[in-house]
Amino acid sequence: MHNSIPEANNRTLLTAAQQLQIADLIKQAEALGEKDINNALTIVDEALRVVDGGTGYEPLDEIVAECFHLQGRLLLNNSEYRSGLVSFSKAQAIYDALNNKKGAAVELLFIGIAQAYVGLYADALKNMFEAQAVFESTNSPEMMNKVLNAIGYTYVLMNEFDKALAPLQRSAEIARVSGPKIDLANTLDSLSAAHLGLGNLEEALKSSLESIEVCRSEAALIKEAEYLLGLGSIYCPQGDLKRAEKCFADSLSLARKYGYRFAEAGALRRMGQLEYLKKDFTKAISLLENSLRISTEIGASHKSYECLSDLSAVCKDAGDFELALNYFQRYHAAKEAIFSEQAEFRVKSLEVTYKLKEATREKELYYLKNVALQNEVEERMKAQALAEHLAITDALTGLFNRRQLLELAEREVTLANRYHRTLSLIIFDLDHFKRVNDTFGHVAGDRVLVAISHFVQRTVRKCDIIGRYGGEEFALLLPETSEDKARAMFERIRGSIEEMKIELDEGTTSVTISAGIAEVDHRSRRDTLEQLLDRADKALYAAKAAGRNQVKVYSIKS
Repeated sequence: MHNSIPEANNRTLLTAAQQLQIADLIKQAEALGEKDINNALTIVDEALRVVDGGTGYEPLDEIVAECFHLQGRLLLNNSEYRSGLVSFSKAQAIYDALNNKKGAAVELLFIGIAQAYVGLYADALKNMFEAQAVFESTNSPEMMNKVLNAIGYTYVLMNEFDKALAPLQRSAEIARVSGPKIDLANTLDSLSAAHLGLGNLEEALKSSLESIEVCRSEAALIKEAEYLLGLGSIYCPQGDLKRAEKCFADSLSLARKYGYRFAEAGALRRMGQLEYLKKDFTKAISLLENSLRISTEIGASHKSYECLSDLSAVCKDAGDFELALNYFQRYHAAKEAIFSEQAEFRVKSLEVTYKLKEATREKELYYLKNVALQNEVEERMKAQALAEHLAITDALTGLFNRRQLLELAEREVTLANRYHRTLSLIIFDLDHFKRVNDTFGHVAGDRVLVAISHFVQRTVRKCDIIGRYGGEEFALLLPETSEDKARAMFERIRGSIEEMKIELDEGTTSVTISAGIAEVDHRSRRDTLEQLLDRADKALYAAKAAGRNQVKVYSIKS
C-alpha cells in the first residue's frame, strides 16, 4: 500500500526512522493480506502503535493514512464492515486535512464499498459516483478501474444486472492495460456474476475462468477461494454438478488452509445447496448448519440470513415441518435484525460525514478521541436513531405505523407468493370504541388502545408483524400460518381481551374486539397485498354484522 496513494502537500510529523519502520510493517502486512488476514491485521496494529507511540495522537502524515487504509481493506475482506468504515474515515480525514483530493476520494470509494456490502446501496452509489468524478478529473486509470468495478458490483448486489454490465466491461478494459493484475481478477469475477444474473452462462464461465487463472498466477489464494464459489455457481445451472462440487471443495480447502472463514462459510453453504439439489437432505442440513455456525461466529449477518432461509426450505422438503418453521422464524428475526443493522450502519456513515466536515473546517483538529467531537457525534447518532424510530412507529401505541406496516406486509406477501408459503392477515378493531371516548374521554380511550395493542403484541410470536392500521383498527401478519391456525390463535386473544379489566382514572372498563382473517391465495397467479387486505376487511365487516366480539374468516376455499 505504501506509495500507492498519490502524493500531496505532505506535512511530515514523524521522524525518518519511524517512517521507515512503518513503511516496512505496511509491506509485511500487504504481503500477508492475501494469505493470512488476521496476522496482517496484527502487523498493521503494530505499525499504528509506532505512529502514536502509545499517546493516542495520530499525526497528519500520509503514511498514517496508508496504515488506516490498509487496515480498512483487511477488515473489509474479513467482513468487519463497521470497523472498516471507521478505518477508511480516519484515512479520509488525514487526506482531507492535507488537501489530497485524490487520496480522500479513494477512501470515499471504500466507504461506499463497505456500505454496499451491508445493503445501503443508495448511499454506496452516491459515494462511489463522487469518487469517480475525482478520478476522472485527475486522470487516474487504476482508480477508475476500481471505482467502475465497485459501481458494477453494487448493481449486481441489487440484482440490476443490465446496469452492471457497462461499468464492469469498461473496468475490465482499463484493467487489461493498467494497474495490478489482481484488479483484473476482481473485475472479471464481478462481470461473471452480472452475466450469470442475465442468464449468459457462456460469458459468465469465460470471465470466471480467466479471473481464477489470474488469481493463481498472482498467488492470490484468498481471492481464489472466493471466486471458485462463483465458478461453481455457473456450473450448477449448466447441469455440471461434478465440476461445481469440485469448485466448492477446492474453495473450502483453501479457505480452511488460510483461515478465511468468510469463504469457508460460503463454500459450506454452496455445498449444502448442491446436496439439496441431489435430494440428500441429511447432508445438506449438516453442511448448511456448519455454514450458519461460522457465519454467526464471524458476524456475517447476511450469510446467516441466507443459511436460515436455505435450511427452512430443505427441512420443509425433507418433511420436518416443525424444524422448517423454527428456521423460518429465525430467518424472519434475522431479517429484522439486518434492517436494524442497516439503520445503525447508516448512522455510522453519518458520523463519518460529520467528522469529515469538521476536519475540513478545522484541519489541525484531527484527533478522533477529541471529547467535544465525540459528544457531538454521539448526540447526532442519538437524534438520527430517534428520527429513524419515529419514522416507522405509531406515536401512541409504539407499534409499527401504517406506512411501515404496509411496507413489511408487502415484503411478506411477495415472499409467500414466491416460495408458496402460507401467510395469514388479521385485521381487528375495538367494538363500540366511540362509547369509550364518549363515556370516559379521549385520554382514557388512548389508554385502552395502548393496553389492547400491548397485550396482543406480547401474546403473538416474535416473527409476527403487528401495526396500527388506523384509528382503533390494527393489522397482524402471521407468516407460515394457515387461516385455521390463525383463527384458533386469535380466538384465544379475543377471549382474553373480553375478560380483561382496564384500569382508568375514572375506574375500570372492559372492551371486546372483532377480527377478520384472510390467507394468501396460491391458486391465483399472484395474490397482492391489496387483495389480502380487502378480503380480511370483508371478513371483519362480517364479524361486525354478525353481532361483534367474534372472529370471521374469508375462506379462499369457498
